[in-house]
Amino acid sequence: MKCLFVHFSIDTTVYYSHAIASLSAVAKSINFDVDLLIIRNRNYKEYAKTITEKLPNVVAFSLTSLYWEEGTLLAEQIKKETTIPLWVGGNHINALPESFYDSPFDAACYGDGESVFKQALISLALGNAYHCSSWLVKPDNTKIKHNITTSYHEYPMPDIQLFPPETILEYPSLYFSKGCVFSCNYCMSRNGGYANQIRWKTIERAIDECIQLVNYCNPSELYFDDDTFVKNVTWITSFLRAYSNTIKIPFYCNSRPELLSDKICELLSNNYCRGVGIGIESGSEQIRKNILGRNMSNEQIKNAFAKCKAYGLETWSFNMVNIPKETIKDLYKTIEINKIINPDYIRVSIFTPFPGSPMYERKINYESYFSKNLQRIRSSKKREIIEEWLIQLHKEGKLWND
Repeated sequence: MKCLFVHFSIDTTVYYSHAIASLSAVAKSINFDVDLLIIRNRNYKEYAKTITEKLPNVVAFSLTSLYWEEGTLLAEQIKKETTIPLWVGGNHINALPESFYDSPFDAACYGDGESVFKQALISLALGNAYHCSSWLVKPDNTKIKHNITTSYHEYPMPDIQLFPPETILEYPSLYFSKGCVFSCNYCMSRNGGYANQIRWKTIERAIDECIQLVNYCNPSELYFDDDTFVKNVTWITSFLRAYSNTIKIPFYCNSRPELLSDKICELLSNNYCRGVGIGIESGSEQIRKNILGRNMSNEQIKNAFAKCKAYGLETWSFNMVNIPKETIKDLYKTIEINKIINPDYIRVSIFTPFPGSPMYERKINYESYFSKNLQRIRSSKKREIIEEWLIQLHKEGKLWND
């Protein structure tokens, strides 16, 4: 039996997929042959032909909301070529499981995929239909329930070897937890995190995954992609102690301003952390609190960046523009606070209401939905200010642009 994974990477750097690597390992553990097709352009007719020629028993997609439309277009094209079952999972299904029923996919996994995917593959190999409250099929499921994986050590190590080393080296990342303790209004963490149910890998598993990646492609640095790496002081203290004794490679991580105490900054600085990405999103306290659901003060932001610098940590700030109800004055506040905190790099994104978030559910601000194009910002004055800021950041070498 053969499972073909489809990984979308259009208009961006080709990164490897944590989800596909994990599911590939599960498939191999039950003797499935595994193949990978990376989608780099929109020539879906040719990709559908390639998939058909590979003769898989199932084609598995892992899709974020950014690639949901692209994924359904490819699936529709595949359906014209073959009757091979098409399965889908990923963040978009976790956020909007109902979107599956109007899609060309034959089945969908709702929630963490490892255990459900394994059972679905076993049923496929036996020629049986698979039934589970987390496994969506058509015409409908009367009751659906997201699946939660809590014991990652029970599953095989991620099959990162499915991806070429050069692909992983574009962004050599790992994550050690799922879920977020915060509830920002623009983020689907309450769905991806399943009502703040944080799931951690064991220290031993986390270190083993680091060792595997280092041995496979020898990166000069690592990126820990947990939404907020420092949300559990006990866990990171133990992890960093083990990391410093075994891996000893500089890493970058993410945090929130209110979590970056002197103790945390010192801990990171003394254990191979090179830099921290910190979410500001807006320089306006009112926008952050009343619109975005980020109840942090400008003083907390300033103190966080100052503490990182005091302990020798590089910093970069995450910012959003064109937020609903954002005025020109608010935009200038975002620019101004970045001047004050003076991060090493600045990342600027156009506000996007992701499925699964309250702001998406309120149907707010579709003018910028899933767009990186400044021309979608209707206010010419606001667009002009943003363009000037980006140009200046580029000249200064501060613009984080991936």
